[in-house]
Amino acid sequence: MANPESGADVVDIHKAKGAVASEIGASGLIHWGGIVGEEFLRDLQGARARKVYAEMLANDSVIAGIFFGIEQLVRQVEWHVEPADDSKAAKDEAEFISGCLDDMSYSWEDTLAQIVSFVPMGFHFAEIVYKYRQGDKADASKRSQYDDGRVGWRKFAGRAQDTLLRWEFDDEGSIQGFVQYQPGGATVTIPMERGLLFRTTTHKENPEGKALLRAMYPAYYRKNRIQEHEAIGIERDLAGLPKATAPIELFGEGASPEAKAALLEIKRQVERIRMNEQGSIVVPAVYDESGHPLYDFQLVTTGGARQYNTDAVISRYNQQMAMSLLADFLLLGHEGVGSHSLGISKIQLFTMALQAFVDSIAATFNAYATPRLLKLNGIDVTLAPTIKASKIEQTDVAGLGAYVQQLAASGIMLTDEETQNFLRRVGGLPELEKGQGAKASGTAVPSPTKDTPPAPPPDQQAQDQAAADAKAAADKAAKEVAAKVRKARRDHYARKG
Repeated sequence: MANPESGADVVDIHKAKGAVASEIGASGLIHWGGIVGEEFLRDLQGARARKVYAEMLANDSVIAGIFFGIEQLVRQVEWHVEPADDSKAAKDEAEFISGCLDDMSYSWEDTLAQIVSFVPMGFHFAEIVYKYRQGDKADASKRSQYDDGRVGWRKFAGRAQDTLLRWEFDDEGSIQGFVQYQPGGATVTIPMERGLLFRTTTHKENPEGKALLRAMYPAYYRKNRIQEHEAIGIERDLAGLPKATAPIELFGEGASPEAKAALLEIKRQVERIRMNEQGSIVVPAVYDESGHPLYDFQLVTTGGARQYNTDAVISRYNQQMAMSLLADFLLLGHEGVGSHSLGISKIQLFTMALQAFVDSIAATFNAYATPRLLKLNGIDVTLAPTIKASKIEQTDVAGLGAYVQQLAASGIMLTDEETQNFLRRVGGLPELEKGQGAKASGTAVPSPTKDTPPAPPPDQQAQDQAAADAKAAADKAAKEVAAKVRKARRDHYARKG
């Protein structure tokens, strides 16, 4: 068959010899019976890993703070639906999808808060639950703000990671279903057509992605053990190390059963010594021929400070955990070091990484959720709109102010309504009402100083020159900021040793 545009022959891959449409190789994912086996640490394999990660999120203040911040930032992202084109049909379907997002059992923000759990855990599986939009009905499968009879989304019901029993794969290694363990021992299989899979990476086509908590685990493990020993050491420093003496007859293999029982009781009492209102011990008043007590108890002090500074060690592990997610800027103030520009650069890098996760959430909805819903309603999928998220912006207001001053001094007009509203949004000021941009133009541009030459006449050549000067000034300012950031980093790591 010939292509009428190019004249070249078009091959039907379904009829071609050698089955060119089939896969020959494999992704390399290690799995047995639907259970992924990529992890080499025994404590982080399968269901045990998900329990460890849940413990890390619940018990560690640094980890909990990082992911609480991520959840709140994602909640504040603004979402909108863009039509496929400018036609009325496309705009109608965009309005339909937008209405469906606001017509669910859970709010869109709460849905996102569940979905974003894929960042620490590596993946999140949500079952798509539909409903018939039939107005204010008692039946939740029909209850809706709308009464048009169309199929909408009831909810994207999250299926907890720790309920995963196994995955279903086909012969080519593609994911076909989520097998869930339910209370009581029952299992259900949710096909991929009824679910959405969010994951941090598609490496090796691993349905479990890569838990970002995985890189934090070594530091968390060591920090946790050090904190346990630190607590024991503090208690022993305050209470003293218990020491008990007993007759030699109680020791040795030849001791009578009564003597062994007495020695065991002494050991138990010593082990239970605590510095609290119930701390006590009872010893028998037995003496030898010389009048020395055969039984005694003492609290032995350490006699000095500890050899290691556990605060410094724990702080290092905290920093390593935060660095694994580009969130070490949270510790700048606690460490007592770090410049403002260094903090800004770290925050910007963190928000860029988080923006990538937000965009991947939108991409998953656009690739799977929206087309499936349109098909259920008998709508052409070419009219499928696009769900988009706003940018997660952390603007350096002081730096932006300096840049605006440079532009104004160069004669570039900043009095249009769109520019003024942008600057007002960044600074947390109310936006101008429509048509007020020109009215406020008299005060929008600062007056030139005595060292600043007057603005050139508004002809094309002068405007081009002003734009070139402004670009040069902005490039210079950017280089100066970059130099300061590099110097701050060198100073920071020099102080760290």
